[in-house]
Amino acid sequence: MAFRKSATEHPELQAAFGYVPRSRAEYCWSQADKDRLRKMVQEGCEYDEIAEQIGRTAAACKAMYNVLMKKKT
Repeated sequence: MAFRKSATEHPELQAAFGYVPRSRAEYCWSQADKDRLRKMVQEGCEYDEIAEQIGRTAAACKAMYNVLMKKKT
């Protein structure tokens, strides 16, 4: 049986798409980022603006805000 290679084992993908492997720790949200996200949403900032400030995608910011609001209730 053949196993699929991960993206890190394909340097041609890294070169073609600018893929840079990151550790799982780099994906985690710090408490400071969560607090900043919550504050900016409550102030009425757009998710695109929040994403640029925090260094994540707008979709990631929306998803995390939804998670934070579910924990609040």
